[in-house]
Amino acid sequence: MSLEKFKEINFAKIAKRFETYNPLSKLVNTMNIITLDDVTPYFSKDMAKQLIWLQGAYSELNKQRNCGNPFFIHLLRAKILAQSLGFSNKVQLLSMYHDFFEDFAINFQVTVNLLKEIPEELVEPLHALTNNYTPLARQLDAISTNHSASAIKKLVLLKYGRIPTLRRVVGRIIEELTLLPDALDGIKHLERRAYALYIKDLVEFVEQENSYETLTAKFIDRLDNTLSDYVQDLKKFKKLYRKNIILFNASSELIKKSKNNKLKVLYVILLERSLGQVRATIKEYSSLQKERGTFYGNQYIHSSEDLSILEQELKSFEEFAEEFLSLPPVQKIITNLYKTD
Repeated sequence: MSLEKFKEINFAKIAKRFETYNPLSKLVNTMNIITLDDVTPYFSKDMAKQLIWLQGAYSELNKQRNCGNPFFIHLLRAKILAQSLGFSNKVQLLSMYHDFFEDFAINFQVTVNLLKEIPEELVEPLHALTNNYTPLARQLDAISTNHSASAIKKLVLLKYGRIPTLRRVVGRIIEELTLLPDALDGIKHLERRAYALYIKDLVEFVEQENSYETLTAKFIDRLDNTLSDYVQDLKKFKKLYRKNIILFNASSELIKKSKNNKLKVLYVILLERSLGQVRATIKEYSSLQKERGTFYGNQYIHSSEDLSILEQELKSFEEFAEEFLSLPPVQKIITNLYKTD
């Protein structure tokens, strides 16, 4: 099976597997509180209880994503994706909790009451799934105008260097800040590099610990973001797909070497969806350019060019997708995904 053939079959056929959860989806998208009775028809008793507890924990945060939904909804959708695509119970749990440490800043403060609710086997993978670089870079940005680069490095070491889960992060930050002696330039460089550094650490953890469930949870996270976010702001749109490119770039060779065929299928789905939506947006901008004439339409030319660069970068991973799709076990998994009965 080629990538073109996979596109012809259409993701909509795979998406039919999610239709079982449509009543639940309609409930959560109206911002209502979900009860145990609401989720019990879809999940095991233990999983349903964990979801209700998680919703309660997130209700205290009272934060919303860019799309307007509460943070919890993204985790619920990730759990549904993992379950409907047939991944293991551990992958489902990691998908459900993947943002938990980051959202509650567990690596930056003691939150014993929250941690005790997390299954012990998930703690280390969840630390790996947590992007500590971005919040740290933002904190440093707030003080960069008043401190020298050497002072900021000392501050990082003093404040975060003794926290076990942040030692690697602190080491990488010191390395990044050393590249640029000017404090402000160094912080801006770190902010740009933060997500790539995080993904690099994640992939290294997966390889060292043979924890492909952790990488699978990250791909499910990115797939949900790709499928759910409709970003009208071009800068945010590019950021969304730039993150997918960073993940593909860091993980493609590792996934190629692995025997995890389900992860290879997920790789293909995420790449095909990313390419499809970037191309659809390019088409939309081209249409606007033609409809509004030269004077008003030229503003869309640069936007289309930016998106074309994203498209080309995504296309560079098609070789991996084609190789994965040539494997009989991968073809069998995809065929089974089309079956909704």
